Amino acid sequence: MHVRLGLILSSAIISASLSGCGTVATSTPAASLPQQSAQHGPATFQGLAPLRPGFKPVNIFSTVVAIPKTWTTERITADSITLGGQTGSCSVTNLTPSLSLATRWLPLSTSPTAPYKDVVSVSASTGSGSKTILTQTGQLLELSVHVPPSHQRLGTTILRTWQHPLIATATQAVTHLEQAQNAVLANAGSREWVLAAGNAATAQESFYLFQSQNGGKKWTLENASQWNTNAPVFPNASGQATINFPTTSEGFIAELSAMQPILLIYRTESSGKTWTKQIIHLPSSFWPGNKAPVIHFSSPTDGQILAPLSQTNLDALYNTNNGGTTWHFVQMETVSACQPSHTIIREALHHDATQIALPLFGPTRIPHARNQSLSATASASPSLNQYSVRIWKTQQCYPVNSPEITHDLSEPAPFASWRVTAVSPQAPTTALLESGNLYWRTPSGHPHTVTLATGLIGQAYPASTLFSSQALSHGPVLIWHEGEWTMEIKGGTALSEQTLSSPLIRYLHTHFLPGYQGLLVVNITGTNRMQTRLDWDQGPLFMQVASDEPSADNPVTTARLAVLWQQYS
Repeated sequence: MHVRLGLILSSAIISASLSGCGTVATSTPAASLPQQSAQHGPATFQGLAPLRPGFKPVNIFSTVVAIPKTWTTERITADSITLGGQTGSCSVTNLTPSLSLATRWLPLSTSPTAPYKDVVSVSASTGSGSKTILTQTGQLLELSVHVPPSHQRLGTTILRTWQHPLIATATQAVTHLEQAQNAVLANAGSREWVLAAGNAATAQESFYLFQSQNGGKKWTLENASQWNTNAPVFPNASGQATINFPTTSEGFIAELSAMQPILLIYRTESSGKTWTKQIIHLPSSFWPGNKAPVIHFSSPTDGQILAPLSQTNLDALYNTNNGGTTWHFVQMETVSACQPSHTIIREALHHDATQIALPLFGPTRIPHARNQSLSATASASPSLNQYSVRIWKTQQCYPVNSPEITHDLSEPAPFASWRVTAVSPQAPTTALLESGNLYWRTPSGHPHTVTLATGLIGQAYPASTLFSSQALSHGPVLIWHEGEWTMEIKGGTALSEQTLSSPLIRYLHTHFLPGYQGLLVVNITGTNRMQTRLDWDQGPLFMQVASDEPSADNPVTTARLAVLWQQYS
């Protein structure tokens, strides 16, 4: 998430510094939980009235259920409570947080605001039934009822009376799903979609599609699997799926069947309300394993689907040039086959170009070892008037913004990233630089002069401050200048900072950063671990380049991204 940074320091101080230098609620132990207080809490009974004759409300885990008056508490434990009587029993269980939300998902609701339904049933043969709800805090509670088959209606009545004052909305449910990484995401403009899957049963799997029309602030349940023959088309086979929306109305779900060698492609032209289905028969060598297909669209009409054939370490590549109306097999590709870094950069910038009208900038290539796989994510924010690109080290190469990237990272931080933001020409350059660079620290104390590589003179400060008005010490700081650029190294000892400056200075002695006023900061976080960020003001555009690569070469590698900077047509 990108947030516009406010100005932290006054322009006078800035000029001087640059020029000078799955939660579970705690349950009460049974021994201290009196029966009456455990069951009765009038404040939570509002949604239960009027009670049927012969029934009483019971408060369990802040939920309320109506049971026959003859039923009493049988057992209270740290995570469950059981009530029973002459004709049956019911229990509420606080499900273990180790069970993911995706594998304990919930049935379809007729309401667009909550993914739950009130229609429940008790087996006529066993007299058993259950219902599961998700609370606002992400807590999963399950109510189970067991009655004789002759009392089937009683069991159904108990399940239907279950009330909860903190039941999760669809927005809260999606938030929990995203935190648990149990869903795949697609976006187009300000619209976003989340596809979540429940347990497979008899070779069928429930899928749930949520949509947000305001950038993820509010979600509704757009579609879900249904099990009658007259239901509209939506994924329900068992297998790995992924989702992509080239436009705000047209989208695709690709699913590899876990039961047979087929690729299922679902297409919508109504933002997810209705879908059509195509079936592609895959080579007999296909076996799904646990990999999902990858969908990539370079334009609303031109797209690709890569279906991984696990046993052969190959991908079956299918193309469309008519917006997904038809798909054609192209070739088999080696899974590890990657595009050159300049192609990855162009595709990432092409994604940004479709979202925002700003000139496209980036390095001509990404400096990396030949045996490394790189993938890119790109995003644009018209409201902030900016776009950004992140380059990740992955186990294999993926199309831009593939949902598989986040699940296949070699390193948790981007290998390289850059951002371009439109700014007011009247904005003070020094203010932009120091407020925009997260690692910059205003030096304080009395510096002493040090001689650095190639004869450059630097200033070594004993400490720095977080803000100009606070004296919060952050250790020594080394500052020197390269033309219009100010360089800062912090976070280490005075000796380690001077040692780290040498390869950077020697590289910049023969290579040139963009010819604008800029700020380069190296933040040392450990032995051979550092973060480097460069910011410069290029007229109406503010450029930012960064890398958190855990390597002693990080400062030079990040500087090379700026040295290789160019505008793309």
